[in-house]
Amino acid sequence: MRVSGTRLLSDRRHVITQKLCLVFFLKILAPALCQACPDPCQCNETAVRCENLGLFALPQAFPSDVKYIFVTGNNITDLTNESFPVILEQLTKLLLPGNNIQQIGREAFGNLPNINFLDLSNNTLRIFNTDVLFSKKLIPHPSSNRSVYSSPQIDGSNTWQVVAVQVSTLNLSNNNLFFLDMTLLSLASLRLLDLRSNALRVLHNSTLTAFSQPPDLQVLLAGNPWLCDCNIEDFLSWLRESDRVPDKFNLSCLSPMELQDVTLLQINRSELQCVFSSGRGSNVGFITSETHAGTTWRDITTASRPALIPGWPSSA
Repeated sequence: MRVSGTRLLSDRRHVITQKLCLVFFLKILAPALCQACPDPCQCNETAVRCENLGLFALPQAFPSDVKYIFVTGNNITDLTNESFPVILEQLTKLLLPGNNIQQIGREAFGNLPNINFLDLSNNTLRIFNTDVLFSKKLIPHPSSNRSVYSSPQIDGSNTWQVVAVQVSTLNLSNNNLFFLDMTLLSLASLRLLDLRSNALRVLHNSTLTAFSQPPDLQVLLAGNPWLCDCNIEDFLSWLRESDRVPDKFNLSCLSPMELQDVTLLQINRSELQCVFSSGRGSNVGFITSETHAGTTWRDITTASRPALIPGWPSSA
């Protein structure tokens, strides 16, 4: 009986030792491994900085408790849904300026549900699709205060919905954007959209209407190569009456030559000419060609201009 009792005591001690080792690993070693700073970046508490390191992709091992990520001066041309492979719940500020980013794939930021500040300035984006901000979230009820873009998906006993991450400030300045995804303007959380120094030439009625939908939205538009012909009349009327564009007095024409550098709000309607018009009515077609930041494109548009904005004359 004494031998059996000794063995039993030894077994218990062995089990207790194993448990203590496990607790030590979970409490001490595991968090240290999870919070390791990604090489060759620099970390300070809950912030990660990767500056001028010649990176071709984002690090794959950001600390789980990171709140601020600043990556700049690299050559990261593409962002995909694998750029952030794990969920970073605590990340609120993501700054990726000056990385030569050319494309952003669908759900690239889907694992960053709580970012409220997103800086993609000084890259080479030509198109920014809103689906990069989608996130699939487990929710207790179908209703949600986030912007929802799909019907609930039932998976066993769980209910999922695709929602938009809560971006309030989105900086897309100094890119090559010539097209604006209007779904972006339906994000209820969006408060500041910076579109300065892109390749926008004209904003049509549908875009102007969308600009007016989000509460308290401010849009920065200076530095774009505005084409000041008759297709911009609705935009000018909206600009004069709207308080959504803080820098509206800094918007100026790039073309035609006779209006180059003239401030938009100083232009008279009589100065606006059509490049060409086909047939009667309010359908106006125009063809423009522009070289911006080394990229050449050809934009062929036929714009139907209903009288959505006060002051626009009805067609003959």
